[in-house]
Amino acid sequence: MSSTSELHVSPRSGRSGGVAVVVSGWPRLSETFALNELLALRKAGMLAAVFATKAGDLALIQPHSDELDVQILADGDAERQ
Repeated sequence: MSSTSELHVSPRSGRSGGVAVVVSGWPRLSETFALNELLALRKAGMLAAVFATKAGDLALIQPHSDELDVQILADGDAERQ
């Protein structure tokens, strides 16, 4: 690696970077697979952030979906988000 490029290392995990995930609506009852994958990434210390393009259905949600801190992006174009 050249001296001009640096690798970001998280002090908590000692690992470089992490994964940021963008989902459509969150939470959704039908997102069992996504929820399990996100929880596994978080447990492994690899999940940097989760963003949703819109709010999901709060009437029926998966158990444990409240364990993730999902940021709902603002409505509108990408610049506003």
